[in-house]
Amino acid sequence: MHAFVVVMPFMNPVLDFHGRWHSHFIRNTPLHLILNHFFDVFCLACRGPTRTDSIVYNCQQCRRISLHFLCANSLWRPLESRSHPHPLFYFGTECQKLFKLFDEFSERGFPFQCYKCYKLCIGVPFYRCVLCQINFHLKCVPIPYFIKSKCHIHPFTLRDCFVEDDSEKYFCDVCKEERHPKDHTYFCEECQGLFVAHIECVLHNMVEEIAPAEEPSSNLVLDFENISPRLRVKLSTDELTEEQQSDEENPAMKE
Repeated sequence: MHAFVVVMPFMNPVLDFHGRWHSHFIRNTPLHLILNHFFDVFCLACRGPTRTDSIVYNCQQCRRISLHFLCANSLWRPLESRSHPHPLFYFGTECQKLFKLFDEFSERGFPFQCYKCYKLCIGVPFYRCVLCQINFHLKCVPIPYFIKSKCHIHPFTLRDCFVEDDSEKYFCDVCKEERHPKDHTYFCEECQGLFVAHIECVLHNMVEEIAPAEEPSSNLVLDFENISPRLRVKLSTDELTEEQQSDEENPAMKE
């Protein structure tokens, strides 16, 4: 086994949902980035099996703290929301590839369900409280569609993704850290893509939400190609059940 020492400087109070987390992050004990040899342990961020990822973070002192590499990368920017008392973390496009494998490693799978609307979060990025182990669709947080922020002179629009050019790396214009081109961002339409930022960076400096002239239906698109057949059938069944319930409640609509 090869180990690479990596200090994970998370916000200490944020992840204090377990005594072991407290001791590790308050004391800043390094986690080791290791090649996964299929340990039968669970990621403390998503609660999925770590054997679904080839690289994990692991504590070499107690050997009980493990994080998927992708889940660990999701914990850098907390979102403070009035809809939930604890910080929420964005689990984006790359994490969906990991979560898709959960269904193959378990008979019941790991269908992440939204705490507010009770629909599945699989196939689309979502926010997660690692303290409560619950999830929220972006529209269920909710994330404002149009806002003004102190970090830029013009208003921002929420986009489900934004690719600026053909370069392989894209960066947030607020924190200057790398961002994934297929993840949600705030985008300045007046600057025509010259200012793009992480959701959390913009909302941290939010001045006000701007009411749109016409409410958009949704800019969140479920990626059916990247979800397992079992979950695809469940989603279709849920939609059919909703239609049947609607017909029963409104019999006049059928005539």
